[in-house]
Amino acid sequence: MLHQVSQRRNVPLITFETDPSWMARYAPGMESPLHQFRLVSSWEDELTSSEWDDYRCGLAFVDQAPWEARVITIERFRFTADYVILHDSLYYPVHGLMGKSVRDLVGPTDVGVRTYDDMFTSYKEFFPQEPWPLPDGPPTLLGSNVHDCNIEVDPAALSPPRWARRPILAYHAAAGRVGQSLRKTGRSAR
Repeated sequence: MLHQVSQRRNVPLITFETDPSWMARYAPGMESPLHQFRLVSSWEDELTSSEWDDYRCGLAFVDQAPWEARVITIERFRFTADYVILHDSLYYPVHGLMGKSVRDLVGPTDVGVRTYDDMFTSYKEFFPQEPWPLPDGPPTLLGSNVHDCNIEVDPAALSPPRWARRPILAYHAAAGRVGQSLRKTGRSAR
């Protein structure tokens, strides 16, 4: 989706990736003068580069491995990006990496409460439409130190149709790990 927006709006996009096989799969069909791909061997080395000292961007979409590297990325761009989007944001306050869990997420009818004041002056969590592909959502965080994040988004316009969600999860690289975690806790992905 970001690639399409970049092409249609004529705005630059940089994709950073640590997995060479992922790069080999996607970069050949998507790389363009507007969309640059970079293979990263060390998130710390990349993000401490002076190249990013004065870099301004409209949006930083953060969804990388390992989980802890996402915090480094957010710290690097939280004041130079208009908006930061963090995928799977629930992990961070629950594990004490950023944000604070005020009340635990129970499920779609009680999403709990988290704060992210330690990183952003404005933020909002977004949850997928029901039925959730995983028992805990997962939420995606929109944060900014520049703009107000209290915006409404039509989730139906952004989510895959319900019939497509299970296959996405089934073939996702994390599906095996999710299944293992769910078996250990006795929870179900349904």
